[in-house]
Amino acid sequence: MTPFHSAAEAQGLGAPIVRLFITALGRLPDLPGLDTLVAARRAGTGLLGLAEAIVAQPEFLSRHGPDGPPDEDYLRALFWAVDGTDPDEADRALLAPPATRATILLAVSQSRRAQGGIALDEALFPDGLPPDDDVAYQMWLEMTALSASSQAKLGRHAASLSPIRLSAILVVPPVRPDLVVETIESLSAQLWPHWDCVLACPPGLPPHVLATLRTIVQRVPGVSLLDTAGPSTAAHANEVAANATGQMLCWLEAGDQLHPHAFYEAAILLADGAAPRLIYTDEDRIDGDAVRSTPWFKPDWSPDLALAGDTVGQLALFDRSAALADPFRAIDAPFERYGMALRLAHGAPIDAIRHIPTVLFHRSRQHGRPPRFPEARAVPSMPALEGVVRRHLADHQPALTLGVRLHGPAPWPALEASLQDPMPRVTAIIPLRNRADLLERCLEGLLHGTDYPDIEVVLLDNDSDDGETLQLLVRVQHDPRVRVLQAPGPFNWSALNNQGAAEATGDILLLLNNDIEVTEPGWLRALVGHVMRPEIGVVGARLLFPDGNLQHGGVLLGPKGKAVHALTWADGADPGYAGQVATQRDLSAVTGACLAIRRDVFGQVGGLQAKTLHVGWGDVDLCLRVREAGYRVLWVPAATLVHHEMATRGRDITPQQQARHETERAVLRRRWPGETDQDPFLNPNLDARERMVLACPPRRSPPWLAAQDQTDTAA
Repeated sequence: MTPFHSAAEAQGLGAPIVRLFITALGRLPDLPGLDTLVAARRAGTGLLGLAEAIVAQPEFLSRHGPDGPPDEDYLRALFWAVDGTDPDEADRALLAPPATRATILLAVSQSRRAQGGIALDEALFPDGLPPDDDVAYQMWLEMTALSASSQAKLGRHAASLSPIRLSAILVVPPVRPDLVVETIESLSAQLWPHWDCVLACPPGLPPHVLATLRTIVQRVPGVSLLDTAGPSTAAHANEVAANATGQMLCWLEAGDQLHPHAFYEAAILLADGAAPRLIYTDEDRIDGDAVRSTPWFKPDWSPDLALAGDTVGQLALFDRSAALADPFRAIDAPFERYGMALRLAHGAPIDAIRHIPTVLFHRSRQHGRPPRFPEARAVPSMPALEGVVRRHLADHQPALTLGVRLHGPAPWPALEASLQDPMPRVTAIIPLRNRADLLERCLEGLLHGTDYPDIEVVLLDNDSDDGETLQLLVRVQHDPRVRVLQAPGPFNWSALNNQGAAEATGDILLLLNNDIEVTEPGWLRALVGHVMRPEIGVVGARLLFPDGNLQHGGVLLGPKGKAVHALTWADGADPGYAGQVATQRDLSAVTGACLAIRRDVFGQVGGLQAKTLHVGWGDVDLCLRVREAGYRVLWVPAATLVHHEMATRGRDITPQQQARHETERAVLRRRWPGETDQDPFLNPNLDARERMVLACPPRRSPPWLAAQDQTDTAA
């Protein structure tokens, strides 16, 4: 984290310091050095004082020689550090007496060439802008702000859309009417003009609050008051909803603010005749000085993730007819909106739940507001939220129960799926070549350390020639659950697993690497329980490196055909951005190192593509074909194992291996161009790396530009 309190402070204090460091030492300041110099600036030390301190450092003297009168070589070295060019005639004037090394350093570091050649965001965040750093986020907002020409295109596009009405509902609190004013002002600033807002006035509002409300109604067209008499906030909200006129409704709280494009973006989704039950957007927080922070970039709809807590958040727009048919319930307070979201989404087709992946809602920082996900999640310490989920499961998904698992020291929700009796047979398919030590450990855990009654193991021996391995293969066949199949020839992971699947007798296929180590007995029950759910096609596990760091938290795709494991090498106790690797969730793909799939689904999609994807991308392609067939791919952290990654085959480091890797990646990208560029479970404002960083620029094509492209194509 940077030592700055805001992007403005980073620009004012940080930029000159960074330029001093790069100009003087040819490198970025490390965090301790930056902290020291920032503290000095806050204490009143001027930039010249910092420059004098830097030129006295041993590193500076080693780079530029012992202290002495500055000369042209010194000046040239400074400019080369800035932009790789020589000083011009005007620059040489900096050498005129009474110049010192420090005064010249300061002048060069603050020159126009230095300001143009050094990007502050890259200097402060060389590994990318982290979304959970408020300074980084504010810098990102400045970098991605719309140009004037884009604003004009946006306005023209909004004017061309059908006038679909949207409604906002706000139950007025008995205090702080100024917060109501803030919310209404954000509605007044909407680019989309076709909206109305009903203010619900519970009994007993103080006179000064009522006076403020009457002023709002007189001043702002589209705002009206409705006296409500219900016994609860839910009753007030429902009464107002019945009087709203919009196609979709949103419930706001005093102090919340909508981005000016919020209703316009929602109207775009409705303009083509779509009838979503629920639209939700990304969000951040805003303070009294209008400073934005703490962005929450959400994935597209994941039903299992939604049962961990209110992952919809705000802004949330509900279909009015559906909301009236199944309104707020007082028992869900203060999470009535979340309860409604779960009910409206249950059983809905995937295109009925729409996510707009851009920040269109600014949540108030006012004290007393319920925390948002993942701080608020369905665990015993939050009984009201946990109760919403338990009631929903009891009413709509009785085959699932809500449990708790520890992720590091903290409790996190864990969905548990009931297992049929008798439990289905699982066929574990394990390709191998030599490495008896790995295989023996894997089989020991699978056959003797796993709490599951019906396991079959099919070993695919791909030309093992190590005596210890050959002896082990003879020995393990004494166990009637184990079979060894010979599979000679060049290593082809997809073909080996297809061969094993053809010989399997289990209803569940478990693709398993021989370098997997079982560390807890219940992992297979967790996988099987979920993969037997009819809507689920593939289930993947949480895999750790032997040192306890995360190896596989799901596969993230894009852009340009990239695929990475989320948060690789993160501390095993780290929940990740927005609980990313602590909660069960939908993904586009999971690794084939430990992947469960029903045998009928494997056959339905044609198995693995052994002709074109031999080694590296077959698991991703399989998952994408399973999703194309209408099933979901699920990542379940309750199934945790250790993965001694690449211990058998090694990494792709030779030119031939790298060429094959790139060839197969190209195959995958041609087959799945959209999916490998825009992963629905990787927000387009985030980059697919082992660490979540902000995408610069975001991958989402702005809707007004897409509309312009369609117009140009039609012309």
